[in-house]
Formats: sequence, C-alpha cells, structure tokens
Amino acid sequence: MDLEIPFVALSSNSHKVEALLASMNMTHRLVQNIDAAEMMVSKPNITKFSIEELNSIKEIKSYASKASRRMFVQISREVRSVLKQQFL
Repeated sequence: MDLEIPFVALSSNSHKVEALLASMNMTHRLVQNIDAAEMMVSKPNITKFSIEELNSIKEIKSYASKASRRMFVQISREVRSVLKQQFL
C-alpha cells in the first residue's frame, strides 16, 4: 500500500487481512482463492484504486504511523523508568 499499487488480497485463516481491509472499507478487494483472484484481475479497470480508496489508504497509513510512534515513546519511557529503578 505504500506505493499505492492496486492489489487483490487473498483471504487467510488469521483474519488480519480481512480486518485491515474492513477498516478501510475495501473488502471488495478480498478473494477466497487463487481462481477468484485471477478472475478479478483479468477484468479491465477492476483493480484500479478509486479516489475513496486512495484517501482511505492515506488515512490508515497516517494513523498507523502516529500510533507506532506513540507506542515506541511509551516503551522507551517504561524502559528508562525500569533502568532508573535498577540503578538507584
């Protein structure tokens, strides 16, 4: 998604792909097997991103970047706190 290259996603048993696509309102890009994927990509223009999809991708990437930064700041604070307590 970083390069905004259109894709078709193959369903898996972990639900991660399904959840990510659902969060972006892109479940129509989810297929259950290789045959369905081949059929989908063979249709003209079916795999091009819409403006709504591109906006959704930008939003989720922005959110993920901010959430990731917050998480690592929190981890850093906790590690520093533990280290201070150990060396006092």
